[in-house]
Parts: sequence; structure tokens; C-alpha cells
Amino acid sequence: MEDAKTIFALKPLNGVDMEEITVADIQRHLSSGSFSSLELTEWTLSRIKQTNSYLGSVIEVNPDAAAIATALDAESKQGSLRGPLHGIPVLVKDNMATADKMQTTAGCRALIGSIVPRDAHIVHLLRASGAIILGHAGMSEWASIRGSEESMGYSARGGQVRNPYNLSTSAWGSSSGSAVAVAAGIVVLAYGTETDTSIISPANYAGLVGIKPTVGLTSRAGVIPCSESLDSVGPFGRCVRDAVVGLQAIVGVDERDRYTAEAADHVVDYEKCLASKESLKGAVFGLPMKRVWENVDEAIRPRFEEVFQMIRDAGATIVEVDFPCWEAMIDEKGWNWNSGPDDQSEYLVCGVEFYHGLRAYLAELTNTTIRSLEDVVAYNIAHHDGASPGDDPGFPSGQDLLEKLIDKKDVKDETYQAALRYIRSQTRENGIDAALTYQPDPSTPAIQLDALLLADRAGPGQQLAAQAGYPIVTIPVGVDSDEMGGRPFGLSFQHTAWSEGRLIRWASAVEDLLGVENRPRPMYREYLATNIPVLPSPVQLFTMLLYALVLGCLILGSSAGAGANVKGCVYYDSTPFQPFKVTFDVPTSVVHCMYDKGSNATAQVTGYGVTCASVGHVSGKSSSSGGDLCATDDSRWGMNYVAGPKSGTTYSTWSAPIFGSDHIDLYGQKSTTHICGSGSTCSDYSIKVSSGGEDTVYIIFNPLASPSIFDYLGSISSIFDDLESPNSQMMEILQEVEEDLKLAG
Repeated sequence: MEDAKTIFALKPLNGVDMEEITVADIQRHLSSGSFSSLELTEWTLSRIKQTNSYLGSVIEVNPDAAAIATALDAESKQGSLRGPLHGIPVLVKDNMATADKMQTTAGCRALIGSIVPRDAHIVHLLRASGAIILGHAGMSEWASIRGSEESMGYSARGGQVRNPYNLSTSAWGSSSGSAVAVAAGIVVLAYGTETDTSIISPANYAGLVGIKPTVGLTSRAGVIPCSESLDSVGPFGRCVRDAVVGLQAIVGVDERDRYTAEAADHVVDYEKCLASKESLKGAVFGLPMKRVWENVDEAIRPRFEEVFQMIRDAGATIVEVDFPCWEAMIDEKGWNWNSGPDDQSEYLVCGVEFYHGLRAYLAELTNTTIRSLEDVVAYNIAHHDGASPGDDPGFPSGQDLLEKLIDKKDVKDETYQAALRYIRSQTRENGIDAALTYQPDPSTPAIQLDALLLADRAGPGQQLAAQAGYPIVTIPVGVDSDEMGGRPFGLSFQHTAWSEGRLIRWASAVEDLLGVENRPRPMYREYLATNIPVLPSPVQLFTMLLYALVLGCLILGSSAGAGANVKGCVYYDSTPFQPFKVTFDVPTSVVHCMYDKGSNATAQVTGYGVTCASVGHVSGKSSSSGGDLCATDDSRWGMNYVAGPKSGTTYSTWSAPIFGSDHIDLYGQKSTTHICGSGSTCSDYSIKVSSGGEDTVYIIFNPLASPSIFDYLGSISSIFDDLESPNSQMMEILQEVEEDLKLAG
């Protein structure tokens, strides 16, 4: 079997190493004739074909890309270059309108087939600079404003975008595909949007440079909106210089976006802001402490402390500061944008602006009946498109946020204005601007800090910049341990409005200090992963921990010596956040009632004395070879029955979402049963069963499987309908656990 290194290897182009190629490298090779734009485009398309079935970073490819590249090559031969991106393929997020043969949908099936009236302004500028719009990148559907629980990077149209460092973990969002495509070497530049950390966090999780500009530096016209007050368009690159070239191409005034009116006074030549490590001498940076640095994961703190010491050794000073708004804006576990009263709520501001902005955007589309948020919600209901919990594994809570936004549609009044004033004042003058003014002693003059340093992948410090509408730049600084997933993390630089040049200076200087080898290449761990990495809330995490403390396993019945027959039941609801393993070390007569609701699932049944003897399907196709079973079922039903006394291993894989798979019976010998849900590995959360009576039943819950742990409790009776000897202790134990959970919640 091929390994990840072979599968994802970057092939050279005409002898040119493409591993860490930059925009400047490509410009040089195009100029020298090492390769043409057409050859580069064809190479990029082959890279998409090589990786996309694993990573899902590209939702659609431009069918005219090769023709566009050919035309640009012809212009180059005539000595005419449109701009610094001439002949270079780039990707744009699927919420940026392209008036070509591609569709712009924000990942939503409801907009498939709709036709946009014109290119988004930033797409227009990219074409003017010579860039080839190669395709649309995958994203969190509706830029993560769809549901209160979701899998970042998941959309109904595009499926799951996966992190190239570890495909079983989150790539964050909502600009997931744009970040992943750059990290995986598909393109050197891609563009995303940010309402609240949707550029900075994916960049951190992908080991990239991300630039989120001041609101108004880049036009949002033609971009499917979330919030006119917060939305910004920015680039991803593997180095600061690349990201800066990408930024320069899209900045400036656009009469169709009133927020850009101020840009004329603030746009500079950002390449001239790039600096070396020597420029760090004499700089003074602030490190926000309360609920920012103090909340950084202990496992990655040592690397940040090492980087901070390197910055000090280069001649800079780092002082401790705080955001005065920290108590009001940041709770102890982080910032929940969907909390607080309406007149202080970021969610209300975004909701009101999204509702009205979307209506204006949809009004210009043709070839569609979707004209409002109500139409989107109705479409999802009519087509069972993730409208309700359980419809789609990527949306455990359905479309509850979209439905709530409809209720807010008429609130563009004093409540809305009060909320907007509140978040701006708290994050600006009582937040970032205040923290930038450093005066440790009232007797000494205050100084203006050169930047604030934010350590983490996704945290409240980054969210302050989003709500303030201020710029933020991040660079990669390290990768966490294999035990934590082996994913990158970055250091962000923050300052006041229109300070992009200043942030680029310090980000490039620290990048130079750390060295180009600091950015690790993706390892593609768990490259066969099929799970949907839904991110749980803090309450869910606490509940999961509680279940882990009770071993995630309710042992019902009296114990007996090893060798007695047992019955086991494994039950799932929705999609696990992490896989887990159940091991039976005694002869197992029945492993029954596996139910993996609505997930793209890979169920592994392995162990001594276990193989597949017979398989039945409600419908679909199946094939068997060498002990492996692969079942494809487009009707969303899974495997019904597997039984047999032979030795071997059975893997059953569904390529379509399944509603149920049950009746996995293991007869006879000592066996090990791995039930991995929608994950590809069984390395964590192991539960071991080593003894039991003749009719002992082990009810084994995945502590990380359900969006609501109470789903288990409400479904227990249906599980036991098929069991011969339900134990009388069952309800007592469940009631005790339920009471504990209520106390925890």
C-alpha cells in the first residue's frame, strides 16, 4: 500500500522543484521559459486531482483555466504583462462571485445554478493583475453562520475540507479550502474572507501566513456577505512576501463598497514594508495576558516562549499588557459570539447585516428562485439538506442559526445600533487601542507599542481584531505534538486600523529571524480519515470528560470469569469528534446495535476469530476481495448484517452518508471489536471488556459521539428491544448518569 509521502509527493515541473516555490520563483521561471503559464496551470490541475479526494480543498475548477493560461502566455511572448500575478493560478473562496462558467454558492446547494451579474471586485482586480482564477475553494457553508454546531470546513455542496497536517482533525474555517490548498502546494496564493477569525485561524491551523486587512482596505462587492461591518477579504501565502504580493493586488477604493472610501488615504506599497530581523532592534511589543496568554494551551507555550526569547535576543522588548475590556468581552473559557444581551451582541450585528445583505446580493442573481434567507431555509427543509439535527453529519444542530437570524430581520433599529456601538467601543478604544498605549508608571510618559503579539491558533485576541475591524497578520511558528494532532500554530501581530504596513514589517522580520525552515511541511497524518470533525462546545467537552471518567461504559449484569459468553451493544448518534475502541477479551456471542446516524462512516470489525461471512444491504453495491468488504450505497443506508466464525479482518466502508448499520454478530472465538464510527483510527478512548456472565450486556457509549449526550438516554429503550435479557440495573444506572450530567450542564 502507498504511504502518505508517496501519495502526496509534489512532482517537479520541467525539472523545477515545486515543494516551496514562491510567487517570485514562479515569476522568474515564467520569464526564463523554464515553464509556461499553461504548463503551470496543467501541473496545478494535476495537483488538485492528486489531492482533492483526500483534502477536499477545491469545490470547483474553472473549465477555461487552460485557455486563459494560453492567452496569457501569448501576451507574455508579446512583452505584455498585466501585473505581478501574470500567468499565476490562484483560488478564491466559494463566496466570491466569478462571472464565468463556475458557480458561486458559499457551499450551499440552494444556490447551485444561479448566475452572478459580474465578478466580485477583488476577482476583477485579480484578473487585471494577470492571475488565473483556477477555481473556487471549499469553505464552511455560509461562512459558519449556518448552525450553532458544525464541522468547520464542511459544506453540503463541497463536503469536508481536511487539514493536510492531520486529515482527521479540523482545518478550522470558514476559509478552510483556501488555506489547505496553499499548505498542500496546490497554489501559491489563495483568498479567503473573515468575519470573525476566518482567515487568521485557518492560516494558523495550516502553517501559513494570513493577512486579515482593515475593514475597507479590500472591497466586499460581489462577495456573499455576512457582515458589512466586519467582513474583510485577504490572502493566504506560505511566506510573508507572497501574502503581501497577494494583498497588493486586491486593495483600493471600489464605488460599490462604501467602506473602501477611506482606503485611498491608506494604501501603500506593502512590499516596501518587508523587513529583516535586524529591524527588530529597539522594537517594543505588547503581550496581552489576562484571558489571552493565560489561556494558551500549556503544551504549546514552551515554543512561544522560545520565540519570544529569540525576539528579545534580536534587540526587541516584550512587555505584559491587558485589554481593558477583558472582563466584559472575554469569558474564562474564551469568547462566545452568540452570548450576551442583544444590545451588546456581535451575533445580533452579524445577523441583522447578513439578513439584509444577503437579500441585496440575491436580488442580482438570475436563474434562481432563491431571493431571501427564508428561501434558503425553506430549500434546506424541502430537500432535507441539513435543515434538522441528524440530516447531515456536518451540521449536528441543523440550520438553527439561520432560523434565528430570520427572527432578527427587523431589528435594524436602536438595539442593532447599540450593539454595533458597544462592540466597536469595547474592542477599539477600550480594547486594542488602549492596550497599544503602554504606561507602566504614571510618572513616565506613555509609549505607543509597535504591535501586540497574540499566541494561539484561534482565540479571543484574534476575535477582538475581527470585531474592531482592525488588521491582523499571522505567521507559523511551530507544530504541536503527535498526541495533540501534529497541527501547526502561529504568532499573530495586531495593531490599530490601517496599520497593515506596520504589521507586515514586524511579521516579516520575525519570519526572517525564525528562518524559512520554521514552516514545517504537511505530514498528511491519518490520510485515510473519513470522519467529520465536529467541534464541540465547552459544555460538550465537559460532558465528554465526565463520560470518560465513568469509562464511557455501563456494565449491566453480574460479572463472571473470563471465558463466559457476553453480549455487547455499541451505540452511536451522529458523528464522533474522535474515534474510540472497544475490545472484547472474552468469547463474544453478539456485538449488536451499532447505529451511526447520518455519517460518512468507516466501521472496523477486527480481531482473532472474526471475519465476514455474509452481508446484506437495503440497497446498493458490494464487493469482497481478500477479506475486505467495501459497500457503496447511494440510498443512505448502511450495512445490515455481518456474521461468521472464521479468522480475518473486515472493513466496511460507506461512501455515502448512512442512516444506520446494525446487527454485527461475532460468533465463537476470542475477538477484538473496533468500532470507529466515522473515524479512520482507533487509537484513543479505549474501553476494555474482560469478563461477563452468560447474558451480560455491555452498553458502550462513545463519550465523544453525540452533539447532545441526552440523545443516548432517550434512545436506550429502542436499543434494548432486540436484546434477550435486559438487566434490571439498566435504568438505575442511567438515571444516576443523567443526574450527574444535569449537574454538569
